[in-house]
Amino acid sequence: MKSKVDLTREDIVELLEKSVSPCDFSGMNLSGLNLNRLNFAGVKFCNSNLNGTRFNESNLNYADLSGADMRNAYLVNVLALNTANLSGVNFSNMNFNDYDFSNAQLPGAQFVNCTLMYSNFQNANLTGANLSNAMMQKSKLSGTNLENANMKNADLRESELRRTVFLNANLCGVNLSGSELSSVDLRHADMLKINMSRSHCKNLILNFAKLDGALFCGSVLHEIDFSDTTLRFTDFTGCDVDETKMERAVLTNARFCGASIKKIILEDLNVSNANFYAADMVDARLGGADLSGVDFRNADLSAARLNKSKIRHSNFEGANLNKTDFEGSNIDEAIGLPNYLR
Repeated sequence: MKSKVDLTREDIVELLEKSVSPCDFSGMNLSGLNLNRLNFAGVKFCNSNLNGTRFNESNLNYADLSGADMRNAYLVNVLALNTANLSGVNFSNMNFNDYDFSNAQLPGAQFVNCTLMYSNFQNANLTGANLSNAMMQKSKLSGTNLENANMKNADLRESELRRTVFLNANLCGVNLSGSELSSVDLRHADMLKINMSRSHCKNLILNFAKLDGALFCGSVLHEIDFSDTTLRFTDFTGCDVDETKMERAVLTNARFCGASIKKIILEDLNVSNANFYAADMVDARLGGADLSGVDFRNADLSAARLNKSKIRHSNFEGANLNKTDFEGSNIDEAIGLPNYLR
């Protein structure tokens, strides 16, 4: 078998026909070759140059493509690509619309600027992969492991994510609007300016995530753990929030305008300069919180507890304060409180 030299299609066909065991083309330059409709089951292409190579209708069942450069490769109707070893493969700038990568081994793979709409990555291993700027609308990512992945500015609108792992992932600027997220692990993820508007989220784990400037407008947020997160300038306008934890979170300048946040617990938190205009805050617990400069205008604070809180320059004009507890707070520093409370 020729080794470490460029081969023609004829050479490769001959080697495939004569070899008893799977061939090894590792490290070779096979770029631009026409390898359509060949059987590469179990064949090794480790660290090979396959830039622009044609694999249309070929069988890659359990092939080893780890570390290969497959930019601009042609992979139409490829058989069993998801069973191949694709760790560290460079697929940058390619089109994979409606591809099946379910259960695939893709740790460290490069999908930079790829088009991956409607693709299936369910239960795939994408740890450490780079999917920055990828177009992934309406993709399936349930059970996918994206720990330490770089997904900066990826577009995942209307995608499906259940039991997905984003531990320590870079999700800055990612668009997840209109997506379904359930039991997703987002601990320690960098989610600055992520867009999760109009999403349905349940049982998300967000401990120590950075969510400054994130958008949750109009989302349904049930059983979410925001404990120890930073939520500065985060927008929860119009959200339906239920059974959500925010222990030790930082909420300065956050927006909850028109949100349904009944029984929310924000005790002892820094919520200064936040906006709760017209929010439903019945039975909310804000005792001991820093509420300086907060906008509570037209909010429903009935039965809410603001005891021992800092409410300097907070605005309560038009708010429902039926049975609201201000015990231990300096109400003289607030704006818009009725005279009967003073």
